[in-house]
Amino acid sequence: MVANLVWFLTRRSEVFIGIDNVNAVCGLVVRLLGRARRVVFYAVDYTPSRFGSRPLNWLYQLADGFAARHADRVWNISEAIAEVHAARGTPADKNLVVPFGVQLDLIRPAAARDRHAVVILSTLFESKGIQLAIGAMRRVIAVIPDASLHIIGSGPYESELRRLVSELGLDRVVTFHGLLPYEQLYRVMSECGVGLAPYVEAQGSYSYFADPGKPKEYLACGLPVIITDVPRIARRIANEPMGLCIRYDEDELVSAIVRLSADAAFYDTCVTNARAFSATLSWNEIYARAIADLEGSGASAS
Repeated sequence: MVANLVWFLTRRSEVFIGIDNVNAVCGLVVRLLGRARRVVFYAVDYTPSRFGSRPLNWLYQLADGFAARHADRVWNISEAIAEVHAARGTPADKNLVVPFGVQLDLIRPAAARDRHAVVILSTLFESKGIQLAIGAMRRVIAVIPDASLHIIGSGPYESELRRLVSELGLDRVVTFHGLLPYEQLYRVMSECGVGLAPYVEAQGSYSYFADPGKPKEYLACGLPVIITDVPRIARRIANEPMGLCIRYDEDELVSAIVRLSADAAFYDTCVTNARAFSATLSWNEIYARAIADLEGSGASAS
């Protein structure tokens, strides 16, 4: 961050985009020194209690509020974060939602899709809920014998998840793919039938305030999504519908997987709606709209 600040101080730029509140405050210093004309605070994450230390958390909130008040634009990754900044007095005309997008040009329709294949894309932390999906598969295969679970990603909880798979006798049901390049990642997902996003329910968590990419990538691959009611996108998935919204509960997860397998009409409706929604998710279009707004924003904020 310091190196970036020094770099900017030796150059004159049109726009400084600070990704998080501390970087945005640095951008305000750069603007004050005449090295940038406008500053964007890109709020890509937020939580009311980021640090265990109360003094550090107070400083974090102070930086967040200061950056939001004084930046020329606040690009919030989610509606939930935009609402936090609105409550702190950020004017509506500069408090924008610039959501997570998908690199749509890398996604190709699958030659064949296994509707009984469930996929979960995630960093493998205990908090990501993959263990809930593994536990549910014991009961899913009792109803759908050829069902399978595909786990894409890696992380510190992987050994525990593998142990759980072996303990439950699901070695032939669950496949760990590890990290995959994007094109291969999207190919594997497009060949599956359902995407899972089982966020652990915690209202103050990052996931609650986030606009997570995982469900959007599933939708862009044409997959109905089963998601817990944590991030705001869960409501849209349930309402349109593009899948099912559940509690973090094994019974509800099993029922949701079985329903998407048994109800072909509902499944097809979710696929159609997912494809229509994902057409709006191009990163290029999202940023083009945000930049166009910035170019028409006039003079810098004080």
